[in-house]
Amino acid sequence: MINGNTQDKEYLKSLTILYVEDEEDSFKQFSQFLSRYCGTLLAARNGAEGLELYRTQLPDIVITDIQMPIMDGLTMAQKIRDTGPSVPIIAITAFEQIDHLKRAFDTGIDKYVSKPVDIVVLTNSLIDCAHNLRVERQLYESEERFKQLYEEQNRLNLQLAESNRRLMEALYIKSDFLTNMNHEFHTPLNSVIGFSEVLQRQEFGAINQKQQEYVSYIISSGKRLLTLIDGVLDLSSVESGTMELLLVKCSLAETLTASLAMLEGNALKGGVDLTLALAPEAEVTIMADQTKLKQILHNLISNAIKFTLPGGKVCVNARITGGQGAHENCIEISVKDTGIGIRENDIPKLFQPFTQLEPAFSKKYNGTGLGLALTKRLVELHGGKIWLESEFGAGSRFSFTLPLL
Repeated sequence: MINGNTQDKEYLKSLTILYVEDEEDSFKQFSQFLSRYCGTLLAARNGAEGLELYRTQLPDIVITDIQMPIMDGLTMAQKIRDTGPSVPIIAITAFEQIDHLKRAFDTGIDKYVSKPVDIVVLTNSLIDCAHNLRVERQLYESEERFKQLYEEQNRLNLQLAESNRRLMEALYIKSDFLTNMNHEFHTPLNSVIGFSEVLQRQEFGAINQKQQEYVSYIISSGKRLLTLIDGVLDLSSVESGTMELLLVKCSLAETLTASLAMLEGNALKGGVDLTLALAPEAEVTIMADQTKLKQILHNLISNAIKFTLPGGKVCVNARITGGQGAHENCIEISVKDTGIGIRENDIPKLFQPFTQLEPAFSKKYNGTGLGLALTKRLVELHGGKIWLESEFGAGSRFSFTLPLL
């Protein structure tokens, strides 16, 4: 019975077989038989011819008689093995003595077929060799592919490392530039604002109502520009990794109350009800950079007020919640409003720098698109996370966490 699967039989048809036989009848019979099973058949009449064909054609399988003139099959097999390749060699012989078989296998013969040759046995031997070759070559191809992928991965890693190095270098250069420019911008801007406030107070003479109006525009625009410059500088410092937190113990309740007090005037002016709901267990001391925490709260609360229509509400909540990472517990602070809300497909854009949801030509709300991007990075710098829940037309809820002591 002929063994082997279809893959092995098909693979055998793609192989080159070297057949070495000196006996005329056997040579004709098996040459015709082998031609039907393999892709290419190479034929030789003795070991010397067979060895020459092997060296020049590099066949996939060798079938050889043992007893032949000029050079016998075992000598040829030994010389083939001396070259190193592990080409399968099938020996055909009428000799079955133990010492003869031992010498054959010691020489490197892989399979042994006795004469008279059983076609089924020879066919199965060929299919076994084809199977082993197919598996070995698949393994080799897989190893080569793995090496290529490994080398490609290393190349990409080196490219990524170089890109990261250049990016960090660019961020440091940008940060250094902005730090220098910060001073250059602040000095004249503070002068503009300071002298405008002197004019507004009329310390060196009265000014009329229209002039007072124009002076107030100068002051508000100068302060807005100053805020923008500070925001760009802070964001750049966070992105470049140069911003450091000044962590201190601070009362959460006092920090929240102070932040709401600073924005109470904005809420009253906009007709918005601003409240604080602090859970009793949340009246705790936390470790944070108090200035940066107030900046986070200011950005979130002022945004909520800005996007809430008159008569609406903004509520700041704080509670203890489950831990994150190495922290057993954390404080969760949320700012909920009844404002205009945000469409679901716009939510991923919110925390990107310089991103605003309104088209520039139809803007109704002032802003630079820096506040939420900076807020997210400041929260993460504290080891917390920030997220948003919103329903378009019904309001939004921004929440963030900070680790407890």
